[in-house]
Amino acid sequence: MKTLCRILDFLLTAAALTAAALAATGSPAKPANLAIQPIVHPDTEASLAQMKETASHGGADIVFIGDELTNLWDENTPDVDSPLTGFKVWEKVWEPLRAANFGLGGDRTENVLWRIDQGMMDGLKPKVIVLLIGKNNIVAQGRTVPELPGVIYHCTPKETAEGVKAIIDRLQKKCPTSKIVLLGIFPMGPKDDKIRLQIRATNSIIRNYEDNRRVYYMDLSPKFLTPAGAVNLKLLPDSERLSGNGYQVWADAILPKMLELMK
Repeated sequence: MKTLCRILDFLLTAAALTAAALAATGSPAKPANLAIQPIVHPDTEASLAQMKETASHGGADIVFIGDELTNLWDENTPDVDSPLTGFKVWEKVWEPLRAANFGLGGDRTENVLWRIDQGMMDGLKPKVIVLLIGKNNIVAQGRTVPELPGVIYHCTPKETAEGVKAIIDRLQKKCPTSKIVLLGIFPMGPKDDKIRLQIRATNSIIRNYEDNRRVYYMDLSPKFLTPAGAVNLKLLPDSERLSGNGYQVWADAILPKMLELMK
């Protein structure tokens, strides 16, 4: 019921703002940027509670935040949707470094914002936060999403990037001493289809958030592509999710930077 009320409040507020803009200008208002509007991803409250429990102990030196790619880092029971996970790599590389996994399958930037606002990071002072988010903002375009029934989702690269920036701002406020490793969205789909092009466009914006003091940007895209620019299916078997080898490539790519920032 609480989730339904939040959704209704969001829809009513958006409708009111649109009506007000229309009345003031006599022309349709520019649609709100959904990527920066915090909203719960349905049926994830239990996962949030687990994250808050982890945060309350304050024992994580590294926190990974993101969507299903992050979520499957430490999933030790592969399901039908993911032939392989990063569990063995997580156990070998990240567990000894006291890492916590705060990824949720299907999350977009607005869902991460909601989780942060609901206390996901309260009590944590990690040395490094790894942020990989935005893929689902792009994939959801032109579709309906569970959080907003009846609404056709829209999100341009600029709007997705604004969602990423909003997350960074929240994290810096919640964890002022933490370094943030911002990852470019991983490639997916055929070389020049619209999703790949939107990923490139989004990455070209978010890379500018790096300041080499608190935010460090890393684009791992070339590591997941063949020399011809196609997705390497040994690393991304379904062209979207990572195999165990894919997680190993991810770990190898960022571990030196992580160790440097944790000193």
